[in-house]
Amino acid sequence: MSTRKSSAPYKNLSKDVRELIARVDTILQAETDSSIKSQLRSPLHSIESALKAIVNNIDSLTEKKLQSLITKARSALEESLEISRDILIDEPPGYKPSDIKQKREELNERLNRIQDDHLMSVFEFSSNDPVEKYILESRWGREYLKNHGFSQMQVNSHYMYLSEKSAGEVSAGLIVQNYDSLDNSIGIIENLAKEVLKYRDYSLPHNF
Repeated sequence: MSTRKSSAPYKNLSKDVRELIARVDTILQAETDSSIKSQLRSPLHSIESALKAIVNNIDSLTEKKLQSLITKARSALEESLEISRDILIDEPPGYKPSDIKQKREELNERLNRIQDDHLMSVFEFSSNDPVEKYILESRWGREYLKNHGFSQMQVNSHYMYLSEKSAGEVSAGLIVQNYDSLDNSIGIIENLAKEVLKYRDYSLPHNF
């Protein structure tokens, strides 16, 4: 093992990556529905592959490549969150897709007349109309808020609070419940990897 791989920053990086991958595996294995498991498998495996690539290629990794892998992991985590929310939202029974499409168009027109700083209060209102409630809580509603200047953090926090359905111990619920913690862990891994790169570059032989 090289000196850099015996360093404290590298050992901490390897340990944190192993632990996060184990957490992701545990979340995926909690799902018993094969259809839902199939939906979540790809983004969760993308998180794992990005993190493994950081550790396995640390000797040759550039900071640009590191940022690319961290971005991949975060994007995959975000996609798993969006899929999970879609899974946990109950589609209103007895309505045709055309009914939902028409209601979404009507809702879009109404929302477009509201000032952006008041939009969140509209989304927080629990509509008595099950179709409208479904649309506001759906991916369409989340994208609408982001497109009108709300940060991803604001949207995430809002929908964590808004969810009335118990997430339970299924994979989708665990992703929603643990999203912030998983995202923080990726941030810690990013910082550790940067430390390793600095240690690696500092300990390389220099020619004068």
